[in-house]
Amino acid sequence: MHLVLLDRWNNLSSPLHRLDPRSKIVGLVGLVLFLVISSRGLPLKIPALAVFLAALILLSGVPLAYCLQRACLVLPFSLMAAAAALAGNRLPGADPSAGLSLPAAAAIVGKSYLSALAILLLVATTRLSDLLRALAFLRVPGALLTIVQFLYRY
Repeated sequence: MHLVLLDRWNNLSSPLHRLDPRSKIVGLVGLVLFLVISSRGLPLKIPALAVFLAALILLSGVPLAYCLQRACLVLPFSLMAAAAALAGNRLPGADPSAGLSLPAAAAIVGKSYLSALAILLLVATTRLSDLLRALAFLRVPGALLTIVQFLYRY
């Protein structure tokens, strides 16, 4: 018996749970690519995407507070990346115009948090066996799938 915390939400019956895992994976990749690529209008896009993800979480039946808490696990890493990029502006001999501004650093943190929230929603609404089958169908290398299976199991 596994004690993975996300497994308890896999057996709910919501429209998100019933979607084909391949379509969920493609949607997740599209959402993350949108976050990575988009830079214009971020002050509007990030809150709009946060509301969209919150609506999906509520639709799925997975507790919103649970997802918001679990997604916070990425914050220390993204905060460190943003802080390092901001500190790079202040190094001796560094070009001040080449580094990140404070809004760009905040965008890094927001993008990483929303990406983690989307991944968490995917994992919470799809059984691992279904995810691995869908990833194999989408031609993800077998070695990577084996590593994911070992990470889950051990």
